[in-house]
Amino acid sequence: MKPFHKIKQYPYLAALALLAFGTILFALVAPWLFTAHTSSIAFNNETGAIGDTFGIMNPFIAIAAALITFAAFWVQYQANQSMQNENRKQQIITRFYEMLKIHRENVKELEWIQTIYSPKATHYQIPDEELSTRQGRPKFNYYLTEFDLIYKILDILAPKLKKCEKITKAYSIFYYGGENNFFDYKLRNKLFQSLAKTDKKAFSEEVKNIFISHSNSEKIEIIIEILFQNRKYFISQPPFYGHFEELHNYYRHLFLMVKTIANEDEKFIPYSEKRELLNILRAQLSNKEQIMLFYNWFSGNGSEWEENGDSGNHFFTKYRMIHNIIPHLMVPFKDSKKDTHRAYVKIIRYFSYCKSVKNYGTKDDPIFEFEYDKNFPSFDYNK
Repeated sequence: MKPFHKIKQYPYLAALALLAFGTILFALVAPWLFTAHTSSIAFNNETGAIGDTFGIMNPFIAIAAALITFAAFWVQYQANQSMQNENRKQQIITRFYEMLKIHRENVKELEWIQTIYSPKATHYQIPDEELSTRQGRPKFNYYLTEFDLIYKILDILAPKLKKCEKITKAYSIFYYGGENNFFDYKLRNKLFQSLAKTDKKAFSEEVKNIFISHSNSEKIEIIIEILFQNRKYFISQPPFYGHFEELHNYYRHLFLMVKTIANEDEKFIPYSEKRELLNILRAQLSNKEQIMLFYNWFSGNGSEWEENGDSGNHFFTKYRMIHNIIPHLMVPFKDSKKDTHRAYVKIIRYFSYCKSVKNYGTKDDPIFEFEYDKNFPSFDYNK
């Protein structure tokens, strides 16, 4: 490192150096100036010898030396500070990657039992002897499927609930398990017992009998299809019993990682570099993980991810931690019509209005990736 490059960064150091240099030049020419023959200045026995008289020039040299010494000291001090800041930055980055490794281990700990089809089995037969333990990120596919299932059943059991309330209620049931008003143990047991039927027609009749008091046959058919298509998973992981024990540590550590980087002093890690690090973390999250993270926040369980007010956390709006979610994969925002753009606009409105989110992104740097699409309709975020 070249310590004197700091002079360019601090103009007053340059002025100090020039002053010292000028003082030295003046000290060099001072004897000539003062010994030139003039009528006003003379050196004799009364005024003293020339050497004694010009001994007064010594302070100029001393002052110049002091200025240069101070400038050198200050430059070295700044270089040391810069080195300390760089060391601090490296410590933060090293810690981030260590936490990222732990995050990957947390994902690997997510397990489920998957039944494998036998070559001799018919399409809907599940041989009990062929079970395999699976681990990792694909479990979020089932998490999202279960959430969608709960939301659709809520559409039947509580059609008068507002969409915001249904999302919150559905995630609460998904995360903590059923409750007395919705998905109590009787409903859970009935649905779980129906999964034992291998014949789809018998299975359908069983589920219809459970919801016999509800007239929305179209939604019941959707529920039947979701349950039957995913019965391999639901047999080993009964739905509506909650996933708090599995996911609490996952979300807590993920939040700590983001908070550690986002709240770090920008003199160590500027905002642009924070975004780069958190983009690396977000790249580890699948689209469905980001959707479940959105639901975790929206339901209030993870409210600290995005808070109101300038002093709160803004990990979604400022650091784009749910940048890659796809609205048409989210049941609450799906539209019965084929216009998928409506689902995109809906999620923006729910994100920015229903939860009163401020500091929404710009068109050049939007919160959601789908807003980069040139076919995405123009949207007034301030309306």
